[in-house]
Amino acid sequence: METVTIKIRRHDPTVGEAPTLQEYTVPYQEGMRILDALLYIAEGIDPSLAYRYSCKIGNCKVCLMKANGKTVYSCQERLEPGMVLEPLTQFEEVRDLVCDLHKRAEV
Repeated sequence: METVTIKIRRHDPTVGEAPTLQEYTVPYQEGMRILDALLYIAEGIDPSLAYRYSCKIGNCKVCLMKANGKTVYSCQERLEPGMVLEPLTQFEEVRDLVCDLHKRAEV
């Protein structure tokens, strides 16, 4: 089975440590979405990974994040090898890929 490696920005602001990029290798199938990889990681590799999703149809905005610097819905964006996944920068960070979409980040 083919695999891809992606990097995910990990950070818990309540701990006070600097953010890190953690690499994960996941099985890959043509047409996979970022959310598929996140689900695989959380269910089989690292259950501590924080991310959100709800509808899986790109409508609720809960799964918004940055992929290679571009704002995307993780449920809609195709997974690519070497992707770097990060939380949205304009909102207050909660942990890992989770942001509070109701609170703007302080500059």
